[in-house]
Amino acid sequence: MNRFTLLVSGVSLLISPITFAEQHPPVQCGDTAQPLLSVADFNADGSVSYKDIIELSLYKESGKYYAMYDRNADGLLDDYDLQVASNELGKSSTSIDRKLARLYQKTKILQTVSSPIQLQALGFSPITSSLSGHGVHWMNIFSDMPVTGINVLEDGSAVKAVYFSKDALPLFSDETLESGMSPLDYPSIPGVWMDKRVQAFSNLPPVEPDVSLQHKWHSHAGLCITEQDNGSGAKFVLDQHTSFTECQAIPNTQAYNIWVNVWMLHVWLFDLNPGGTFAGMHPCVDPDAPSESDINGDREIPPFFMHHE
Repeated sequence: MNRFTLLVSGVSLLISPITFAEQHPPVQCGDTAQPLLSVADFNADGSVSYKDIIELSLYKESGKYYAMYDRNADGLLDDYDLQVASNELGKSSTSIDRKLARLYQKTKILQTVSSPIQLQALGFSPITSSLSGHGVHWMNIFSDMPVTGINVLEDGSAVKAVYFSKDALPLFSDETLESGMSPLDYPSIPGVWMDKRVQAFSNLPPVEPDVSLQHKWHSHAGLCITEQDNGSGAKFVLDQHTSFTECQAIPNTQAYNIWVNVWMLHVWLFDLNPGGTFAGMHPCVDPDAPSESDINGDREIPPFFMHHE
């Protein structure tokens, strides 16, 4: 077993997928977004003060755009943002506000990135090809930042989001049980589960970074990551809803294929998202890249996962 084959032991009770189902209306690039914070508490001390106004003013005077400080969500940093923040003086921030502000302070160096070389210097490595609405997922390999990874434009010119991921506990079809699903002794190797596709996850979505965001996590089941060279250089290729055996059979220029089952949460810290700060995708990010449905191929998607992807 290699360190990228995320196999975890222990199984909790099966949950109802409807509990965490959430339908989002489709959004388009250019639709109106909302500010990242409900009030301008940028230093996360619990309320809006003159310190926050000064911080916003400094970023405004830099002449660059920073989504965190865009109080009226118009894509600009100007006097209108200062006016909105000034009107919020004394107002209390929410728990999510404070957690987002602290996360931003710990990761804000990422908004200055303009090349893949800089990303690598910060301790990140690409692990996927680009997907429409996602960009390229880069994983935190050596960085001390408190995130699993980041969403980066295909050309590596800008970071759009950070993301968190947590291991998921898969269930497979099991005709011997009334429920029709079980872990089939996962993750023992070898095992019957290796030839079956994941039907559901038996554990709840994580509560980090806040329990109120539990329903915002989405699932990736049987996600197979390989590197292939079809004559134009090595590129990452994604396949989803594969069995472990199907994944290992896919050609790869590397020594092993990566097969994962995870919960994931995106946080669009560096680009206001009309779909929401914790949306699964951003309509303006690499829109011409393959869609997530493309990487499913002709494999049937169990109804559980249709609620989360």
